[in-house]
Amino acid sequence: MSPAIKRAGVQVLGGLTLASSTAYLAGFVLLFVPVFPAWAEFFSPRILLFLYVPVALCGVYFFARVQLARWMLKDGATGLVRQWCEPRMSYNFWLRGKREALIQRVLYAQALIRERAAPEAVHRVLWPQPGETTLPQRAPELVELVRWRMELALREDDLLGAKEIFEQGRDLLKPRVQRAALLASRAEVAQREKKFSDCKQYLKEARWADPTSRRARYVEILAMISQQKGDSDTLASALEELDTLRPFLCALIPGRDAEVLIWRARLCEMMQREEQAMLSRSQAAEAVARGLADRRAALMVEDECGPIQREEE
Repeated sequence: MSPAIKRAGVQVLGGLTLASSTAYLAGFVLLFVPVFPAWAEFFSPRILLFLYVPVALCGVYFFARVQLARWMLKDGATGLVRQWCEPRMSYNFWLRGKREALIQRVLYAQALIRERAAPEAVHRVLWPQPGETTLPQRAPELVELVRWRMELALREDDLLGAKEIFEQGRDLLKPRVQRAALLASRAEVAQREKKFSDCKQYLKEARWADPTSRRARYVEILAMISQQKGDSDTLASALEELDTLRPFLCALIPGRDAEVLIWRARLCEMMQREEQAMLSRSQAAEAVARGLADRRAALMVEDECGPIQREEE
């Protein structure tokens, strides 16, 4: 099912929910109008049965309304995600709760990141201005919010800011998948600072939270490359895993692809596969030249390959 059809389906479901609720309310009011005794005789014995219809529709609609942007994001429809989330990112007592507004805000930020938007634009979404909205005090999505704030700080090479952000979510334990990603991001900070014992500890916690965390496995590979460790079989396995992880990593943050290629080149050099290393560096340089790399990735590539002329220049 296409993302556009999913959105249309949720909108139709919302219309049916409103119509059924209005019809039930009108039927309930007519019970007290004496000129409709036949209606009262028909409706009264079935009052709870008829109530199930708007209640069921309402429950399904509110669930679908909250999750729609996540479904469309998985389909890669970032434009539709932005259109859906932008008017729904602020708390409104009558229209949406704090948790729903937070979910829409986090998903809107992810859509911007996937479209390679400027960091400033993403920052305005992840850090709402005072009075713009009200964040819930305790909600599972707070872990996701802190995680993406950390990811943005990492892409800007703001390691001090990333550590401060991590403290905001240190005590948030669920959902475990997002907590594992948050801990893996903190491990990456330690890896960049060459504090490998701290990195190992954060990765251990991330694995405990989610043993299948791909974000954590990526940082493990980075730490191994940084320390120049591993026998031939370990390195070969790491290269295979890195190639498997690359589409996942770059789907979340497309501007990171050139950086992943540089790490791949370094890993190939450790395995003495010079041709593969040169090819990976060439692909990374091409991504920078085409403007497809973010600031962090571009700096890494130019540090390895020298200054690169951008195509738009």
